[in-house]
Amino acid sequence: MSPSLDRPSEPPRREAVSDRLIARGDIVRITPELRSLGHEAREAWRFREVLVALVWRDLRVRYRQTLIGAAWILIQPLLLAAVATLVFGRLPGLTSGVIPYSLFAYLGLWLWGFFGAALTGAANSLVSHAPLLAKVYLPPAIIPLASVATRVVDLLVGLPVLLALMLVHGVPLSATSLGALPLVGLLLALCLGLGLSAASLMVRYRDVGQVLPFALQVGLFVTPVVYSLEVFPARAQLWLSINPLAGIFEGVRASLFGTPLDSWAIVGSAAWTALLLGVGVRLFRAAERSLVDAL
Repeated sequence: MSPSLDRPSEPPRREAVSDRLIARGDIVRITPELRSLGHEAREAWRFREVLVALVWRDLRVRYRQTLIGAAWILIQPLLLAAVATLVFGRLPGLTSGVIPYSLFAYLGLWLWGFFGAALTGAANSLVSHAPLLAKVYLPPAIIPLASVATRVVDLLVGLPVLLALMLVHGVPLSATSLGALPLVGLLLALCLGLGLSAASLMVRYRDVGQVLPFALQVGLFVTPVVYSLEVFPARAQLWLSINPLAGIFEGVRASLFGTPLDSWAIVGSAAWTALLLGVGVRLFRAAERSLVDAL
């Protein structure tokens, strides 16, 4: 008996069978169209009520069965600022000008808390909402956008504390304080860009969930959160300014406290933010084609 009769023939690969059926017209393959960014924005606006509902649900779930509820939004940065003041407050040169260190630290930790929470929430958003995406049609970008928007609420809740601390320390608001608004918007865009990238990678590689907390811990030390860039020599300041958060944090402080403003650092942060937002949108749109299957 020949060897060819002893060995059973291998079944054809599933991909090859599918290709033949598609070629014969028995199967129609449906693939998502490549939509423009403007179309994505219009889709998000159409589903704005869903966006609001997701934000409201996230807020309720987060503080359910807690004794003091949303007050944790205020307590966390205040406690961290108090600890930073006790540890670093007596060290000279950490702040620029005559800004009280407790006010300086609270502003940095308030912004950093928003950034870290928004990025982490956006990165995990698609995985945590997988059952919802599998059951009903939603523009997938709505999910990470809702996670970032939820943290914007936290940012607004912490604003009165910042204003109260400025009043206590005798730091008045001026016309230059309005310059902080576009910088916070820049921070929001950076969170969204990085969040879209992390969410799209998280769909296939759960390792992102393990790497992200470590990356945020490192980022806390290389970002001027509890110190000013003026502490370092000029060469070190140049390297630290590569961090897109550096120009944003220093710019917000300069706008609110009237300290010298480094325009080039803000321009660099804006350029990095535009690049990272574009990369995030491209990665997310590429992952969107097989999103439900991957989840």
